[in-house]
Amino acid sequence: MDVNQLAHLKQFANKNPKASRRKTNQVVIYTRVSSKDQMDNGASLETQKKYCEEFAEKRGLNVIAYFGGTYESAKTDDRKEFQRMISFVKKSKEVSGIVVYSYDRFSRSGNSGAMISEDLQKKYGVVTISVTQEIDPTNPTGAFQRDLFYLFSKFDNTQRREKCITGMKEKLRAGYWVWKAPRGYKNLNMGQTADKQQLVITKEGELLREAFRWKADLDMPTVEISRKLADLGLKITDKKLCDLFQNTFYCGVITSELIPGETIQGKHEPLVSIDTFLAVNSVSKERPRQKGYKVQLHNDELPLKVFTSCDHCGTPMTGYVVKKKGLYYYKCRSKGCAKNRNANVVKEHFEELLSTYQLDNRYSEVLATQMKKLFFTLNENKLKEVQTYKTNLTSVQNKLDSIEERYVLGEIDKPIFEKYQSKYTEEKLRLVDFIENSAVSSSNLEKCIDYAVNMSGNLLEMWRKADIYGKQTIQSTVFPDGIRYNRDLDTVRTDRVNVYFSVIPTLSAHFSPKKQKGKHFNNTFPHLVEPEGFEPSSR
Repeated sequence: MDVNQLAHLKQFANKNPKASRRKTNQVVIYTRVSSKDQMDNGASLETQKKYCEEFAEKRGLNVIAYFGGTYESAKTDDRKEFQRMISFVKKSKEVSGIVVYSYDRFSRSGNSGAMISEDLQKKYGVVTISVTQEIDPTNPTGAFQRDLFYLFSKFDNTQRREKCITGMKEKLRAGYWVWKAPRGYKNLNMGQTADKQQLVITKEGELLREAFRWKADLDMPTVEISRKLADLGLKITDKKLCDLFQNTFYCGVITSELIPGETIQGKHEPLVSIDTFLAVNSVSKERPRQKGYKVQLHNDELPLKVFTSCDHCGTPMTGYVVKKKGLYYYKCRSKGCAKNRNANVVKEHFEELLSTYQLDNRYSEVLATQMKKLFFTLNENKLKEVQTYKTNLTSVQNKLDSIEERYVLGEIDKPIFEKYQSKYTEEKLRLVDFIENSAVSSSNLEKCIDYAVNMSGNLLEMWRKADIYGKQTIQSTVFPDGIRYNRDLDTVRTDRVNVYFSVIPTLSAHFSPKKQKGKHFNNTFPHLVEPEGFEPSSR
């Protein structure tokens, strides 16, 4: 074969790989930290950026773009900023390298990170360069070392995970919740370690407490509870409600797959008692039938079931029907107590008690005035607290507006702006959440009082006409602790009356015809506020 033939055959020789077109000095810099706390409280991002820029300058590299600058876990490579950078360097025909502080800043996913680096280098001619691990990834030895760094990073992650799980187990066994606060709770110390968290019950939690009570005391179907909660502004499916009812966290006990078979008394405030929790989760169990009568789990003829307790032993009374007689009875569940009573007789006594708290419509205006005074007296501190939070909210909003203006005017750079914007936004959301979920608010006070006064004037009639759920709602509203039936005296009594209704008998006595004879009627009536410590019903 002569020389001319060889020259002609050169046209069929393999061309240089496409990656060779990336022989430029154009690079991008990628920085990241793993958590928001590191971003807010550390200087790692600025340090990474500084060393990367110095590295590029010494080697004559031209930085054309920056990526990252935020917190993204590198356990997986589906990171928003990371993927934005990968997309950029693939589309660009000028970028020849990605400069990172160390390879674990690029990825800690092991083989996945190595494959991404190899793919960028072979297909696009883009080399991943570490400032602190000076190797040449363009040759086999350097590429092998680079991949080892990725593998070591993943191994380090695995070790950290094991240590983290061990720490989580210790915290759980000490009674601390280590995850996001469950529904109905809020952590006031977000970002702190588990032992420093402060879990408090929210307004939503108060509604969930009612859901437990409806299930335990009234045997209300879960579907019906879900509907009632939706009417009150809390949307939750009956399926999720069933899961929630089985979560021991709500009765103050911690269980977890990390500590299988263990039950730990939690440090947090329980939403319901353990007795209530157990009642909710045993309500569907088969109950023994007694000869001669049938136990009624849910019956319109027995609205006072469980709501009424035996005055002799304190046990909630159940109900049953004697088929042969067609009569309903309330029965004490304590063995040998034998305090059964005809349901109609107990109903009459209850109606007599309820009528004591029914308002004479002539005194509606007076009651409305006293209810308003009572509301502000009982909630004075909380209303002041809400006002303080509103003032703080205005201050935080002013700070947000200020840094946005300074950023637009170029007085502060992007990292500083993002840092403080994140801080103030988080603080703003916390304040808004507190204000919106505050248990007290004077905004709808007039409507609430109008409804309460109207209810007070028609209390007995409303109870008689309501369905069983309506009856039980009225009962619990007026008498939060239920009633007690004394079989020996054949009377009913209550230990506590909702403070807003407790003023009505006193009001009626104060403005009775005898007292009003010869006196001018007025709507001022002092001393109706209950003594300190007597809280209104949460309903």
